[in-house]
Amino acid sequence: MRTRTILAAAALVVVTALAGCNSKSAGDDTATPAAPTVEVADSLSGVATVLDFQATWCGPCQQMKPVIAQAEKEWEGKVKFEAVDVDENQSLAMQYGVQSIPCLVYLNAQGKELARTVGYMDYAELNAKLLELSYAGK
Repeated sequence: MRTRTILAAAALVVVTALAGCNSKSAGDDTATPAAPTVEVADSLSGVATVLDFQATWCGPCQQMKPVIAQAEKEWEGKVKFEAVDVDENQSLAMQYGVQSIPCLVYLNAQGKELARTVGYMDYAELNAKLLELSYAGK
């Protein structure tokens, strides 16, 4: 009986994890989170920020790493990128209503959410989104 319960719990964890890791095309979500946590608020420091909600076990999240790295170089001084591991920061993921990863939450310099995208995107798509949000002049 105990083994069956443990297996059922493990299966639930795996199904939940797989459901959250998807590669649907990028799109906007209009959910507005509560104010960012102290750690995130401290890191904003008057610069536009992109919160990169991801996990080590998520394939599309791992594919996004070089895209994010390129964007960090190209947008240095204009946009700050913060990686948020959803396993290590579950409360922050819940606070922002993150249900699928990878999820990028775009914040202005005051920490207000401007937009979000869900799923893998290449550098051209990410760059276009940053330009759309007028981060270039900030």
